[in-house]
Amino acid sequence: MISPDSSPVNHHPRRTETPVPGWLKDRLQSERGERATNRAQGWKLHLNFDADNPEIIKKISDCLEEQVAAGTIVTFKIGKGGGKKDGQPGKEATVYVGPKDRADIVAQVLQEQLDKILSDPEGDALEDDVPFTEKIMGRFEVSKVDPQFHQYGAKGFPLLKIDMASALWDKEQFSAEEARQRADSVLRERYGTFYTGSQ
Repeated sequence: MISPDSSPVNHHPRRTETPVPGWLKDRLQSERGERATNRAQGWKLHLNFDADNPEIIKKISDCLEEQVAAGTIVTFKIGKGGGKKDGQPGKEATVYVGPKDRADIVAQVLQEQLDKILSDPEGDALEDDVPFTEKIMGRFEVSKVDPQFHQYGAKGFPLLKIDMASALWDKEQFSAEEARQRADSVLRERYGTFYTGSQ
């Protein structure tokens, strides 16, 4: 029998956020990175060169084929939606790498091997990408595996779709800097060193 002045028992205590253990967070970030790499997502590099010169195209294609065979890049494309002929100067070749640390190494290798036939960056790559070397630009993309993100953004990484919508339909309230900070924060949390690199 419950006395009139008894306090009710709370059978549904308020839930509190349990912090994710470090080992689990690392594992989730690693799995997200692996899934992204398997779908040619993550960091990709853009090469600029004279796409009207068959000899240059062959040298670059041969070099990139070697990288695929060695397992240092996932795949690549020359033209096929990029480059001057498709209205995207500065993106004559797109090289799909994945993790940031590997992208740093691949960019250095390609710069050394192809320096004499690469052109300076130009076009959208100067706005959308970040420099990896003197002549090689790159950006991070996960839109195929992370539907919250748009394909494009600015300065190397994509923006959240909600912010891209705001940029189009609510320009007066939109803050590009705040949008970049939000996207960067989410990417760091979800992808860890796959996105940031270990340095």
